[in-house]
Amino acid sequence: MRRCLRIGGAALLALFAGRSLVRAEAPLTVDQAVAEALQNHPSLKAAGARVDQAEASHRAVWDAYVPQLGGYAGAQVNQVSGNTTTTTPGGLFGGGETITQSFDENDTRFVAGATLEELLYDFGGFSADRRSTDSAHRAQLGALEAQRNEVTLNVKVSYYNLLRANRLLRYNSETVERRRARAQRIGELSRRGVRGRKDVLQAQLDLAGARLNLARSQSQITDVEAAFLDAIGQRKRSNRKLVDDVSLKPVRLTLEQAVERSLTLRPELAQTRFAIESQEAVVDSVRASYLPRISAFGSVSSITPTGSSDLDQLTVFTGGVSARVPTGWIFNRARRDRAAASLAELRARELELKQSVTLDVSRHYTSLFEAVERTRITQELANDALANFRETQTRYRKGRASISESTDAYTFLYDARVSFIQALYDAKIAEARLERAIGASL
Repeated sequence: MRRCLRIGGAALLALFAGRSLVRAEAPLTVDQAVAEALQNHPSLKAAGARVDQAEASHRAVWDAYVPQLGGYAGAQVNQVSGNTTTTTPGGLFGGGETITQSFDENDTRFVAGATLEELLYDFGGFSADRRSTDSAHRAQLGALEAQRNEVTLNVKVSYYNLLRANRLLRYNSETVERRRARAQRIGELSRRGVRGRKDVLQAQLDLAGARLNLARSQSQITDVEAAFLDAIGQRKRSNRKLVDDVSLKPVRLTLEQAVERSLTLRPELAQTRFAIESQEAVVDSVRASYLPRISAFGSVSSITPTGSSDLDQLTVFTGGVSARVPTGWIFNRARRDRAAASLAELRARELELKQSVTLDVSRHYTSLFEAVERTRITQELANDALANFRETQTRYRKGRASISESTDAYTFLYDARVSFIQALYDAKIAEARLERAIGASL
């Protein structure tokens, strides 16, 4: 019976454990954090809205070829006054007669009609506008991709900063517990007369220093947590654990290859190229605006008499081709000069951006290798510091080393381990920055 109860109890425990595992949230990887940010970050939503605006502007250019329909209605008052002179020829018995008559007539008519105008040709203005808006749309797509890369970098940097802060918090918490246990142990030894007052004071001072380091870590964790939430575009995050992976990707590109790839893949450069194409089309559009616009037009008017007028209703149809010739360019060509200056500025900006991208890749390429080397050196230093601390502790327990030597050895170990932790995540951040500079994953 007891055996059955034990088996049943174990089965229930396994069932509850299984349910808790089902409810537990899976750890949040850096790629999942990036995916959440790319879906939720407000800056990307704003950039997406700008893309939609540019696309709508491109479609709206067709409005130039939409027929323009107009209508009118009103009253037409006609007033005629004057004199008429009639001369009759003379006959056999006398001369002719001249008769002068005065007249003053007026009538009112109701006039209504409609007009229709259709653009036929504008010497390339429409096609230039289409090219301009299409390139502007592509430039906004490049800006969106650049913003996605920026969001990705911010997520990775804040993710690894948060991992580093958590690891330092755990390490400082462990240090406080070790320092507290050490202070208690030395205090007991002091009461038994084995250790002196100096050892007790040094142990208490070491404990106070460890507690200060822990307080700084607790304060820092709040800041990096807020930065991480801002990077992923959320106000609060669930208690999902982060995946503490500090393995580095192999770098198979030379510096020259990395620079060449960045000049091909960086979306900022594509954005600038499309902006130049858009401005070139704007220059063509301005030039076309100085040329005539040829349109076809047609109208119909209905003239209806009112009151006691004896006139009949009249319908008038009109149609033809018109040409509007602008004359403003004769007096001022500021619009053309402004468009040309904007184009020159964009071309200069493209050269400046290429130089900046080259420098950015070079700097982050060397920074990554420096960070990797610093990781290797600090790891060796931490191993040496641990061996030195253990040797010093052995001598201290045997009374061959002072409390100051023990403290110095542990301080050296603590600093070496903190430097190693810093170097680990600096290398991951350097890797993320290099990928951002290239515009693609390594």
